[in-house]
Formats: sequence, C-alpha cells, structure tokens
Amino acid sequence: MGNKTAKTRALGDPVGCTTAEVQRSTTPYLLKPEEMGPAMGSTLPMLQGHLLVAAINVIVKLRVPDVIGAETLSCDAIADRIKVPGLDRVKLNRILRMVAGVGLLKELAGPDGKAQYRLTPGTALMQTELPQPSLACGVHHWAEKPVWDSALHLTEAVTGVLKGHPDAAVLGGKSIWDHWESEPANLANFAQFMSVFSFPEGPAAAGVMKEHYGAALAGKTVVDVGGSEGAVLKAIKAVEPAVKAINFDRPETIGVAPAAEGLEMVGGDFFKSSTLPKGDVYLMKHILHDWNDADSVKILKSIKEAAGAGGELVLVEAVIAPPGTEHPHGPAQKTLDTLMMCIGGKERSQDEWIALLADGGWKLDKVIGTPLPMCSLIFCSQA
Repeated sequence: MGNKTAKTRALGDPVGCTTAEVQRSTTPYLLKPEEMGPAMGSTLPMLQGHLLVAAINVIVKLRVPDVIGAETLSCDAIADRIKVPGLDRVKLNRILRMVAGVGLLKELAGPDGKAQYRLTPGTALMQTELPQPSLACGVHHWAEKPVWDSALHLTEAVTGVLKGHPDAAVLGGKSIWDHWESEPANLANFAQFMSVFSFPEGPAAAGVMKEHYGAALAGKTVVDVGGSEGAVLKAIKAVEPAVKAINFDRPETIGVAPAAEGLEMVGGDFFKSSTLPKGDVYLMKHILHDWNDADSVKILKSIKEAAGAGGELVLVEAVIAPPGTEHPHGPAQKTLDTLMMCIGGKERSQDEWIALLADGGWKLDKVIGTPLPMCSLIFCSQA
C-alpha cells in the first residue's frame, strides 16, 4: 500500500494535509519543462512574502532606518549603534541582505569587500520622529500578533468552518477593536498609521471637497466620523479656514490625540446616534471598509438619524473596478480587501456601495476619484 501511494502521488503533492474534495478540471494546465523554472522563480518570492514582512519587522523594531539615515553603513557599524545586548551580527546581516534583495535597502560592496547598506525611499519612510510621515507604526500594526495570526484562519473563514471573522478566532471571540481597548500602545500605532495614510489623502480629499462644494463649504459644519487625530479636517481647514470642523472618534482615541487649533474633539460611539455631533456634512474616511455589510448599515442609519433632514455624507474609500478592468491600483485594493477580511471588513465596488448605501438610507450621487489607490470620494444624500 505504501509503495502504491508513493507511486501515484505526484512530486510536490501535499502529504498529511487536509484538502478539499473538488471536481477536477478535465483539461489541466500543464507546463512545458522550460516554463517551470521561470514559473518557480516568479512564484516562490510571493509564497515567502510572510518572511519579508517578518524581516522588515526586525529592522523597524531595531530602528535600523533611524541608525542609517542618509549614511552608508556596514552591518558592524549598524550593530554598534544598536544598544541591544547579545545582538547577533551575522543574523542581522542576513536580515539586511534579504530586505535589500527586494529593494528596500541598497546593498553595496565596501572597501573590505563586506556589504554596506543605504536607505531607499521605502525605508526612509520607516524613520521615526522626523517632520515627515513614518510607516514604522504600520509595520508595528501589521506585525501585531492578532493581526498576523488572523491571516492563518482565512481558509476556515472561506470554507465556513469559522462563523465569525479571523481576528475573533485568535482573540477568544473579541474583535480587534475590543482588543485595542486594553492595548493602548497598539491602539496608538493604529491611530498613527491612519494619520500617515491621511498625510497624502487628506489634501487630496480636501481639494475634491472644495471643488465639489465651492464657496458653500465655508458655511458648513463637517463632522469627520472616525477621524482619528484629525488629519483630514486639518487639510480641509487649510483650503477653507471658515469651515466648522468636528473630529469624532472613540473616547480612547480622542484621549490620546494631540490638540489641534480650530478642531473640536468629540468622543463617542458611531453606532449610537445620540453621541454623534450635529453637522451638515458627515465625512468617513476608511471607516466602512472596516465593517461587514450588516454593521455598516447600522453605522449609516446612525449617521442619518444624527444628521437630520438635509444632512449629507461623504465617504473616502477604495472603489474596486469592475471585473476584467485593468486598474493601476487594483492589486493594492484587492490585497487590502483580504486584510479587511481578517477583521470582518471589506472593500467594495461601485455597485456594492450603491446597494449598501441604499440599505442604510442613503443614495450615491457622485464618485470622484483621485490618483491615490484608496481615495475616491463618494458623495451621498439621504434617500
């Protein structure tokens, strides 16, 4: 029996794995021998993508981008500046070499023939405490254990074995939002990361808002629902100082947000309309993509109730292109959609936005895109 199994199992077929029963295609796609090498070469780096994220996490936790700055340094020079007892320089160099292999560091040959490393724009964005946005908080966020581990449960989510979403499977039934209430440092990383996204998206959204409303924007009260540290409202006030700006988020987020001149900071729960401030325009940037359809409808209804007659809604979200459509940001949007699946959210197409808004008591009036992948403005009025 053992020999028969060995003969009938193809080279590379999984052993001891649980696989789905399927109806196999009658026309398999067989590669020619000369096609197999290139296929492996292009595919294996994708299969090892988790190792790249882990390696980037190492250099960010050790603050290697801060150590290198605008210099070109050897691994030994980098290690000398990292005050960690027991640092293994050989392993550190292997991590640096891997990160350089994908272009996030520049590897050069030093005078002694040993490798030297220089930052590229990608790792320059991972420096901290500088007058520019830092992606270090994003690395901390995406490598946080519940976020990381939830991806391992996507198969159970897709097959229906897992009835909730993956983050609850690794948090004992809690959501990532519940988890962060007891983890202020991780919540701060998330909040800062959202502000980093807002650095380019805020001015882009503000410009479209000004174009859409014109002079009328000056007389409006804009409530940014889930506005984190208020970056988008700051951008809106930069193009229209007369606008009244209210930044609304969870009390624990508002509690750690720095004060901002011209912004009123209000804490509450967007599922409870009674805690939402009164406004003319309710803005939500990357909020509904965090939630499934049922919860998103509850949020939309809550905002409609708080808005009263005539209140408007503007969503800043990704709009996934129709099937078969080439879109420059399609891969980024669809990868983010899988991330959102891990925490119970989703990215949506225009048709999906129309249906969701209708269920929540709103109608889609206009979509205006920007050059940024997750930054289309969806203007809505009450249905």
